[in-house]
Amino acid sequence: MNELKLLLWELLGELSELRERVSLLEQRLNVPASGETDTRATVGDGQNLVDLYLEGYHVCPMAYGRVREEECLFCVVFLAKSGGQNELSGR
Repeated sequence: MNELKLLLWELLGELSELRERVSLLEQRLNVPASGETDTRATVGDGQNLVDLYLEGYHVCPMAYGRVREEECLFCVVFLAKSGGQNELSGR
């Protein structure tokens, strides 16, 4: 049973990484034609994760992309580690 839990945990982590990659690729495809830069699409600033969290979605690896019913400690910790905590606390 523990082996299944570990395998599920690893698969959820991989799924989270794949969703993040798809999101980044989609953002790159939606580059404004006039040459303007979108600050939300900047990789590594954590703002897009903060925006997703504030819109009511999980950003933690265990439940990434699922609708959030209440605050999630895992998401908050993940945002703090990814540098998005400052943006979250500033709103």
